[in-house]
Amino acid sequence: MIAYVSESASSEVSATSVTWALDIGTTANRLVLACGRWAGAVTDISDVTYAGNSMTSVNTVDLGGNVFVFLRYYLTNSITGSNNVVITLSASKASLMGKATAYSGVAQSGQPDAQTTASGTSITSLTGTITTVAANCWLMCAGKAGDAVNAGAGTTERTNEAAPGTDFSLFDSNGAKAPGSNSLIVTTPTSVSIVMVIA
Repeated sequence: MIAYVSESASSEVSATSVTWALDIGTTANRLVLACGRWAGAVTDISDVTYAGNSMTSVNTVDLGGNVFVFLRYYLTNSITGSNNVVITLSASKASLMGKATAYSGVAQSGQPDAQTTASGTSITSLTGTITTVAANCWLMCAGKAGDAVNAGAGTTERTNEAAPGTDFSLFDSNGAKAPGSNSLIVTTPTSVSIVMVIA
């Protein structure tokens, strides 16, 4: 059974990399998710690692104005406790910041079950819909907006840091979903652009 374990976030920097710690505990079948945002180009990403291991890309999406958010994952049974997440870019960029979450009870192969992106402009709510295949999947996503981004109905926000990190976050379904069409929803207090990477 999948369970949420922990979350953490970096500071915001203008740099080629940012590092912060995430404690994944010792429970079995762990998953680390990381997301980040920066002002630059999608090709700026050199690597994202957890405990020195490269994380696998799910997808990257452009909010507009050369501001991006990505979602990456790393499956681990051999590593426990607190280790560093590191986002490395090919050149120094402004507004670089990262967030990460950890889960237990996650299948250690066949990930992600499915993935997609969603986006919209001049909106206060965005629904990301995905068709899952396996039973007992949790939905997880990275969301980024032009204003503070929050969880909508049926969605739980995990990385709810204060400014300057209110514009992007990691979310999940906080429970298993039956195979088929399922959704997560993110909202903002004002009408802005919103993007999501959902898996």
